[in-house]
Amino acid sequence: MKTLAKRDQARSLERVRPARMDQTLGPQGLGARISVYREAAITVWSGAFVDDVIAKLDDETRDVFRVGAVLPEWVPERFFTAFIDALASAVSGDLTNAAYLRWVDIVIDRGFGESRGLFTSLANPFFVLRRAQELWNSEHTTGTLVNAPLGTHSTRLTLRDHPLLGTAATRAALAESFRHIIQMTGAHEVTATHEFTSDGHLHVVIGWSEPTPADPNDA
Repeated sequence: MKTLAKRDQARSLERVRPARMDQTLGPQGLGARISVYREAAITVWSGAFVDDVIAKLDDETRDVFRVGAVLPEWVPERFFTAFIDALASAVSGDLTNAAYLRWVDIVIDRGFGESRGLFTSLANPFFVLRRAQELWNSEHTTGTLVNAPLGTHSTRLTLRDHPLLGTAATRAALAESFRHIIQMTGAHEVTATHEFTSDGHLHVVIGWSEPTPADPNDA
């Protein structure tokens, strides 16, 4: 039964990049994530805090993040980058700030998590990692994501050719999002370190431990 559920979830990932799209808009991401970014920030901080962040954005991006904005299925990635950078600036550039990392986790829970939650809950880390590129394609129109296992409980994800690699804030958010997705599989003590190299590649090394088996005497 569990295997069949995994197969059904795998089939659901087949809805990926649209066959036709306005290429003049450049790299694009799912428009539905705009409200997820905004509402997750309100959850972590406050509506007033988020209003201040949005006020610092350029006119076009500010209008996109307006409550009630009607957005197409795909929007330029530059909107997401601008919001992440403004958010990082609001926490004084502290990319290890617990609240900032919690915001990333909530974005994953409400965005990727709600659509792929059953998929990750039924999977082990490597089952998800083997589908890294396919999962990435379901939310982004560009970017190459490669998984390279390093052992039985660690791996290296390498992302290239994507605008979210452009700033320290966006790279930190990516690393935390990858870490959190692996945590969603039930893996314990999940850690992530990242390095951005001169060739424009982001390398994220993720490690984890297996859940501790339940003691039958505790039943």
